Amino acid sequence: MDVLSKIDTGAANHYAPVLHEISERRMEFRHIKFKFEHRKNNFEVHALAKAATSLAVGRHIWLGTLPDI
Repeated sequence: MDVLSKIDTGAANHYAPVLHEISERRMEFRHIKFKFEHRKNNFEVHALAKAATSLAVGRHIWLGTLPDI
């Protein structure tokens, strides 16, 4: 939930580049609403984000199923 509050404040932190991109892209929409989803309700995204931290820097794309990381 802390991330949602920092989108508007622009606070500097280790995920500042992600917040900057979110701020830029949200201008492309007429209306946008950010909502906190607890990880227990969003297991797949949480698992993917956690697994991706072990990967090398760069872009990675998975189509269909989550890789065994």
